Order: sequence, then structure tokens, then C-alpha cells
Amino acid sequence: MKFFKNSFVFFLVFSLLFVVNCGSGNRSEESENKANVTKTVKSSKSAIKVANEFVKAGMNGDFKKLAGLCCKDNGPYTTFENVRYLDLGNLGHIEKIVREEKSEVDPNNLKLVVARVKALGQIMFYCFYVFKTPAGYKVYLKRDYLWEYPPSKKFLLETAVGFYLTNKLNLKKATELAEDLVRLKPNDAQAHFHLASLYKLSNREKEMIFELKEVIIIAPNSIYADAMTEDYKIAICEELLIGEEAWDRKLKLKVLDYLMNQEGISERNKILLLEKALQDDSTVIKEKVARILAGLGNSKGKEVLITILSRRLRKKIEDWLESENKWVLDDFRPRELVKELGNFKDGRAAPVLIDVIMLGCGGFVSQDAGKSLLKIGKPAIPALEAALARENEYRKIWREKGWDKGKTNWRLESFAGSGIKNILKKLRNSE
Repeated sequence: MKFFKNSFVFFLVFSLLFVVNCGSGNRSEESENKANVTKTVKSSKSAIKVANEFVKAGMNGDFKKLAGLCCKDNGPYTTFENVRYLDLGNLGHIEKIVREEKSEVDPNNLKLVVARVKALGQIMFYCFYVFKTPAGYKVYLKRDYLWEYPPSKKFLLETAVGFYLTNKLNLKKATELAEDLVRLKPNDAQAHFHLASLYKLSNREKEMIFELKEVIIIAPNSIYADAMTEDYKIAICEELLIGEEAWDRKLKLKVLDYLMNQEGISERNKILLLEKALQDDSTVIKEKVARILAGLGNSKGKEVLITILSRRLRKKIEDWLESENKWVLDDFRPRELVKELGNFKDGRAAPVLIDVIMLGCGGFVSQDAGKSLLKIGKPAIPALEAALARENEYRKIWREKGWDKGKTNWRLESFAGSGIKNILKKLRNSE
């Protein structure tokens, strides 16, 4: 396809947004089309005759005639403006309209008119797509009018489904073709979305929901996943996160990413759904949900996230006490946990930070814990007071570990400002 390489265009998106009533049709667009189209009279001409007239009108620059011979993807009829900018130079390379064929996808309503083309010394074959419309056969325009021959079945299906769907023509056949397309392209979000749109028009709610679910599973960040109404988005996310089939952790993470980035779902509805998802058995999922909720300022999410991070940091403390390998605790990841807990500015994060100081290895991680406690501020005071009340318990652990005063006194008094008495004093004296 060398000569027509620049003019061949793959079928693009026909997004019937679910924010409008799919069943009612687009009356404003229909009215506008009726006002702008060249008057189209129902014709009994065959597809090959229409294609021949199209070539003749194009060669003569008769745009008014061309407009009456064409349909477009979202028409079905086209306008003078649509055809006046067509590149008609390619018509000069057509040697002959060879024959008319029935398309394999819809023999009754879509015909292929084959043309022999000579370009750059080569003989090639291209074809017109000619659709049967309520006003007779029309040459299909989609920024082009000549297509590769023979066309692939997938491309024909995409073209026919899109044309019928956007014009609400031959919907029963369109649904059959869309089902075929989904079988051929099971991982194509557009194919599933178009099938969902057709099920919507046929009031097949259950099948529609299934196809929309596939859209989110396949391409959660696509325009198709974004095009649903809020109710459908919530229903599908709920089913994938906490429904009976919600067992795939990778899928749940994908759905959570979709939910987090969805501007089409209100914050209130996100929180209601995410609070249910907090009950997930997987810590990975629970943490992801909690992070999203915490980012939305939700107290439950923050509490769960603090609990998860505190448990993770406490395990590091236990590993350090068992091995006394300083780098188990005074490493990048534990220090990041300490800083993150401080960023919550929540007293519920204070106990584990105190344990980092009282039972930890010293070094930078203890300094970070002190800074985090100061960042939490006054809400950390009750936990600091409780820690001082348990001083003897800490001292017992220190003795069991064989730590001398040099390894323990700073934990209470001061070590680069990290002793808990020092921290408590600062917080009490702060405004």
C-alpha cells in the first residue's frame, strides 16, 4: 500500500458516552445534520453505480453531487463542507471500477466496490466501502474514501459496528458484529465498549455491565473506562473489589489505580466504596486502599495505614533486637517508614516511634524518630508520658540485652535531641 499509505486511516474512537441517554438518540446532532446536508433523495442505484458516480463527480469537482453520494461515520449523510477538502487527486489513478462484492461481515448492508489503480507504474487494487442507508447506497467517508483491498475482517467489523452504532442503524446486526469483534479482539477496550453501548440500546443491562467491567479490566486509564456514568463506575469497581469474584490481587490494584484517578466519581462515593474495601484480607490491598483514603483525609484510612506501617516498623525493631545488626533498622527503608509516620501528625503513630528510640540501635533512625515525634506535636504527649511510666520495663529489656549506660541513658535524656524526656519537654513548652 505504498501510494495510499498516507491516506489510509485506521478506525478511531466512536465513544457513545454514558453520560447521555443512549436510548434516546442525539436529536440535536440529527437536526443539525438535516439542516446542513445536501438534499438526499432515496435512491435505488446499486453500490457500483454510486461509486462510479462518486468518481465522476470527484473528477469534475462537483462537490455538491459528491455530498449527495456520501455517508460519514457519524452522519449518516455528509455535507458540502465534508467533501470540499477531500484529496480527490487519487481518483485520477483509478483505471477502472472492476466489480461490486458483498462484504463478509454484512452482505446485505455493506458492499465493497473494487477499483483497479495504477500508481508509480504499479497496478494495485483498492475499494470503496458503500453502505446501504435509509436514502440508498452511500460511499463511506472517514477522512478517506479508498481502502486497502482485500480488507481485514477486523477492520470491516470495526467500521460497520462504528457506523451503525453512531447512527443507530441496523442495531441488531451491529450487535452481532460487535460480538464477533470481541471474539476476534478480546483484549480491545474499544470493542468491549461498543458492544456495551449496543447492549445499552437494547436494554440488556446485565450483558452491558459485563462488557463495561471488561473495559476497566483491560484499559482502566482509557477514554472508554472514563466514559461511563458514575453509577456504572461505582457498581463495577465494587464488584471487582469486594464482589464474589474479587480474588485477583493484581486486578484489584489496577481497579484501585482507576478509582484513585477517576474525576468522574465523587469523593464521597469513593470513600464509601474504599471503606468497604478496607476489609480485604490482603495487606497489600488494604495498604493501597488505606493510602488512597488517607490522601482523601479519611480518618479510617489513616488509622489503618498507621497500623500497617507501625506493624512493619515494629518488625524491624524486633529483627534488630534479635540480631543487633545495626543496619536492620538504621537503613533507608526503616528510616522512610519513620518519616512517613511523622508526616501523619497523628498521635496514633507515636508509640512505635518511641520504641525506635527506646529499643532501637541509635544512629540516624533514632534522630529521625525524634524529629517525627516533634512533627506530630502535642498529640504525641500521652504516648511519651506512657513510655516514661514504663521506664522500668524498658530498663529490664536493656539489662537482658546487656546494654550499659552508654547505650541507654541517651534514650531518656538526650542524644542529638532524641531522648524522650527532651522531646516531651519541648512539646509541653511549645505553644
